[in-house]
Amino acid sequence: MWYVVSRLIVAATMDALIPVTGKNFGQMLRSWDAAWYLFVASHGYPSHPIVMTQWNPLAKLPQWAIAFFPGFPAATALVSDVGIPLVYAALAVSMVGGMVATLGVYRLGSLCFGSETGRRAALLFCFFPGALVFSWAYSEGLALAFAVWALCRLIERRWLTAGLFAALAGTVHSDLAVSLTVACTIGALVAVVRERDWRSLQAPLLAPVGLLGYLAYLQVHTGSWRNWTWTEKVGWGQHVDFGVHQITTLMLNIENHFWRGSLIVGGGFLVAALAAVALWRRPLPPAITAMAVISMLLAYWSSVVGFRPRALLATVPIFPAMAALLGRRGTAIALVLSAVATPFLLIAYLTNPALVP
Repeated sequence: MWYVVSRLIVAATMDALIPVTGKNFGQMLRSWDAAWYLFVASHGYPSHPIVMTQWNPLAKLPQWAIAFFPGFPAATALVSDVGIPLVYAALAVSMVGGMVATLGVYRLGSLCFGSETGRRAALLFCFFPGALVFSWAYSEGLALAFAVWALCRLIERRWLTAGLFAALAGTVHSDLAVSLTVACTIGALVAVVRERDWRSLQAPLLAPVGLLGYLAYLQVHTGSWRNWTWTEKVGWGQHVDFGVHQITTLMLNIENHFWRGSLIVGGGFLVAALAAVALWRRPLPPAITAMAVISMLLAYWSSVVGFRPRALLATVPIFPAMAALLGRRGTAIALVLSAVATPFLLIAYLTNPALVP
């Protein structure tokens, strides 16, 4: 029920912004990365990226769709085959994925801290401002549905399904492929050392299959698996700078106190700091903690991503940890702040093209 309420907050805000933006729901749903996912779902991937001597960053080419992983477009195309328009098929996949992910966060929190904390964790997750992408044609809902249930299966020692869910998450989201592979590896090593449970090796062997499968496809289809990293760097400016860009951006935003981006960037750092404290004070199983830490590091090290709300959403184990740290009253305060912040974040994104989710 509360997941539906969280989606209604986003829908009501989008409806109120139609006169302001001049866009209808369908156009809003096609914004930013959604347009690329819909392109892949409709046309597939190009056979090769175009090497350009002159580049207009406002007119990215279809060839740069290689940067976007195939899991979400494939699911969208499958749902669309039953007669649903493509953009609404993508929305259905995103929203159902977000709901399954929310149930997974409840399960993860329950396994680690008990059912009451699990409920609070699920509420924090679905009302977190970054969760607004569950109401867009974005891949996070599907990716996190696979990811969080992979973590649950790790705790339950169901190694085969943990590896399969991790592999499926890797077909949707590259960073999750890395963090889940690390989590599965640590979980398996602990099981082998403590109990000689060699079956646990199924999880780390399967976890990277989704990522490696897409790279293998690019090798065959485009001539080089490196076309993905090339496209990320040339098309999107994405590379590892170990946080230099993020700190520089934060400092610049601090100087511009009344710019909307300042609150987004600064808020992201504050949530990351709270998450770090929560993981320290309310420790999760080592494999689960590793997944959260690796996800946060990948976001921080990126020259593009940073601690934006959508990226923090992918560090999914932080929500049970924060729910355990905050307790009932603290969680209630956090939920009110999140419910208030979500419409303002949505307004900022939809009215300022310089702000990218």
